[in-house]
This record gives sequence, structure tokens and C-alpha cells, in this order.
Amino acid sequence: MSNATKDSPLRSMTYNSDEADVTLLSSDGTEFKVHSYMLKAHSLVLRPILCDPAFKPSPMTIDASPEDLTCFLDLMHNKPPHTISDWPQAEKVLDLIDQYECDVASERIWVVLNEKAKSEPWRVFCLASKRNSLALAKHALSCMADMLGDPKLESSPIPMDANFSYLELFLDFMLKYPAPTISDWPAVPAMLALADKWDTPVVSERVRNGLNHMTKRYPWEIFCFASHENNLELARKALENMGQDFKHNTMTLLDISAKDVLEPTVPYLVGLLCQLGTNREGYWNKKDHRMDVNWEKMAKEFSPRR
Repeated sequence: MSNATKDSPLRSMTYNSDEADVTLLSSDGTEFKVHSYMLKAHSLVLRPILCDPAFKPSPMTIDASPEDLTCFLDLMHNKPPHTISDWPQAEKVLDLIDQYECDVASERIWVVLNEKAKSEPWRVFCLASKRNSLALAKHALSCMADMLGDPKLESSPIPMDANFSYLELFLDFMLKYPAPTISDWPAVPAMLALADKWDTPVVSERVRNGLNHMTKRYPWEIFCFASHENNLELARKALENMGQDFKHNTMTLLDISAKDVLEPTVPYLVGLLCQLGTNREGYWNKKDHRMDVNWEKMAKEFSPRR
């Protein structure tokens, strides 16, 4: 995709004309030499920048890998065949098209995706759902119906890498309304893993939406999960219910276990330790003859430390 000598920067093997008057830099510093008239013609965002008399032809950094930037420019230049190497690349190129407002490139990539729907309709349907493209979603479903109705299609089991109960729950999250409830914490990461593997954002969203109702039963687990999602609201909700967790409700700076230290992210762990050290206002537990943490107060004042 790029080449370089010891003393020269990386340069695109496709976009390297010395006659081009604009230099774009991918995220790794690879140089792309592009004619400004092409960028002006295709991008509503770049057009006023390049037409400004005060513009200086210095390198412009584009937040994209060399492969994604090449695909993006190929769509502008209409270089056939237009191909997408994988679905993350499709997402990134669509983001670039939206960011730089390239209508023609947008039309061309949707043509590619319409063709892709014939061989991978479910993937295209999921992408269309994320992009709110009703036309593409309908086309993908039509291709799916054609594929399922093909007499040459052989019915064969699809291994899902999940036990029976988790697979049943996963299908319930996909198909049932209202969404089912999860009774045990291990099912949460299992559902999210299946949602990620099979690219089903509706399952992921439904599982996450139900976590608030699980904070009373699994406050520590959800606090740790929220830390990895950087979800402060959910983390505070979990801390608010930490008094229900008989394993962690008396946690102090002196007795927090090594295992517990490793579970949340560092900013959330440090934020929790700061609260335990400086804001341990509690109340007397007559039954167990000890001072218990005022978790509701700590939840309100908790924040991750960067």
C-alpha cells in the first residue's frame, strides 16, 4: 500500500503523482498526493478550505489507515473495481464519507454494499440498521429471502459456540418483546460476546439497557463492567446498591483484595479508593457492631480519576 526509503516518508503506491498539489497524511504518516480539483469536486467540507486564498499547501492529516484512505480516494476517483476488504473498513470509509460530506462517493459505496448483500445479506442488513438505511435493509432482506428460497441451498447446522440456555436466551433477546430479563451475571458477558460475534447490535443494546435492574443483585460486577464501558451513571447506580453485596459492602482501603483491584479500570479503581479513603462517612451497624459505608453518599460523589 505504501513504500519508503530510509530517509523519505512513507508514500502511497497509488496516489504518488508529483504533479498533485495536495498532500494527505494517513494516521501512520503515509503521504497521499492528490489533485485539489478532485477533492474540491467531491467534498463539501474540503472545498471551502482548498478554495480559500489563504490556504497553504501543507500536509493535511486524515484520521484513517492507509488502506481505508486508499479505499476512500478510490471511490472519489471512481477506480474500479470498488471493493471493501472487511466490514470494519466499510464502517470506517462510511464515517469518512459522512465526515467530509462526499455525496458521490456515498452513492458509489452503497452500490458496492447492494452487490455485497447478494452474498452476505445478514452483514449488510446489520450495517444498514446502524446507518439507518431503510432501502439497503430492505434489499438485504430481499437477498436473504432469495438465498433461503434457493433450491440449491443445503440446510446445515450452524455452530453457535454457546450452551443451550445461553443460545435460547440470545434468541429471546433477538426476537421477543419485551426483552427478557437476565437472572445471573455470567449470562451478561456471554450475551454480549454472542452479540459481538454475530453482529447483532439489538441484542447488545437490550442487554445493556437491562443492567440498571441488576445493580441490586450484582453491584460489584456491574461497577467493574461500567468502568470498562466508561459509564459513570451506571457505575454510580452500582455503588448506590453496594450495601446489598455482602462480600463488598464493608470494603476498606486495608482489606480490598488483589482480585478486586484487577477487575475495574484504573481510573474507576482510583476514584473508588479515594472515596474509601476520604469519604467514609457511615452509620453504626448494631447487628454486626461495626461502622458501615454510606454507599449512597459515596455514589453521588464518586468520579473516576484520570
